[in-house]
Amino acid sequence: MPAARYPAERPAGLLVLALAACNVSDPVGTDGDSVPAQVPTWYQDVRPIFAEKCTGCHQQGYNPIVLADYAQVVAFAEAALGKMQGSDHAPYVMPPWPIPDSETCTPPAPWADDPRITDDELATMRAWVKGGTPEGDEASATPVEPPGVPLLTGDNVEYLPGSDATIPADPDSLDYNLCFSFPLGKGEEGWIDALQIIPDPGNMIHHIIVASDPTGVTAPADGSNGVNNCPTQEIPETKLLFTWITNTGPFYYPPNSGMTVEPGARILLTFHYHQKDEEQYDNTGIAVRWLDEKPRYYAWMDRFGGAHATEVNWAPVAYRGGWEDSHFGIPKNSANHEEIWYETWGQQDRDDGFSENEYPIWGVFPHMHYAGLDIRMDLEHDDGSRECLSHIERFDSSWQQTYLYDVPVDKMPTIRPEDRMRITCHYDNTLGNDRLREALVADDFTEPFDVTVGDTAFDEMCVMHFGMLVENEFSDQ
Repeated sequence: MPAARYPAERPAGLLVLALAACNVSDPVGTDGDSVPAQVPTWYQDVRPIFAEKCTGCHQQGYNPIVLADYAQVVAFAEAALGKMQGSDHAPYVMPPWPIPDSETCTPPAPWADDPRITDDELATMRAWVKGGTPEGDEASATPVEPPGVPLLTGDNVEYLPGSDATIPADPDSLDYNLCFSFPLGKGEEGWIDALQIIPDPGNMIHHIIVASDPTGVTAPADGSNGVNNCPTQEIPETKLLFTWITNTGPFYYPPNSGMTVEPGARILLTFHYHQKDEEQYDNTGIAVRWLDEKPRYYAWMDRFGGAHATEVNWAPVAYRGGWEDSHFGIPKNSANHEEIWYETWGQQDRDDGFSENEYPIWGVFPHMHYAGLDIRMDLEHDDGSRECLSHIERFDSSWQQTYLYDVPVDKMPTIRPEDRMRITCHYDNTLGNDRLREALVADDFTEPFDVTVGDTAFDEMCVMHFGMLVENEFSDQ
């Protein structure tokens, strides 16, 4: 995925294409699309598409399938086209972008940084494959940018220490998690308007969840920067900041907004690695950009939905969330199990300082685990109307991210205290679910089992984080 950003700030960057399972049907059919008058060639027509949409992820050190030159791409040409067109097997479409408009949900605003292949690009790719994948003339090749991501810029960018981690060898493992806690702050209150992960090339990092630790409880007892095990204690007032996936550039909060950093605060990074046959060393770091003064808006993130074992049996009572049928449970071998979470954001029992106003929503982060199939977020208003904020019809646990609305603040959807959030989650707890089957096999399971809500990989969640803006009453703007 590219840098998460808004209209006010759009640095150039590469987009992500990750190619995995290659189940291709009719890889060279046109499906009614227009076909270029002449057969496209690699150097003139196809290489620019791969440079922008594919090579940023499919390069040496980041991905076992390297798609950087003609010979490498020709070997995977039909498989790549199949994934660009979409398939019935995970990953369903490449580049990974599982949140397009569905037939039943039109979000209230367009999404920022949609990396999907355009119709013209897809027609070019089809014609190239159908025409025999000609190489063309390297001497007159269309210029392309080298693979990479834009770096966070500005006078107030601070680079925090690297992770300095050793990941043990295990070729059969899908998941290896490490957490690191870095000091964040300058001894006084401050504000951050952008963050960026600086990856150490060559390591199989699947994603990194970035969260705040306002009170500093995750600080290691030995005084070091990092911890090699994820904290088990409750982190007071923690907030999800963003989720990083391979080749993601800077993450920008909306214009005139930022995250408040308390004195003594830390930042917590949860790394999800895919292990290799050999031991890995990783020194991934993070950069933050400080604002000179308090912004007009505070960028806040909140959670709706059930995520923890304590929330298995919750009924939807006033001003608190709960399951429609008061219980969460997914029977083994159920192919389309539904769970619905309701929650009123109501301010009556809140102590976080919010008033009875409406607040702009700048983005959403849908989250489930391996059994996840479909997730939808609806905002239900007092007058009975319902607004669909997002809907992923083909959920893929390997490609989760924060999705941002690409509109100015005054055009963003809003939430009021009396609004009720409805999260509808469907699960496929069968061996027909590619992601679940892969995870079960990797952990030596031969069949699914009954699933409840909880934190482990084989538990499930039905969660929507959402980002909103709160106007700072005493800001300098």
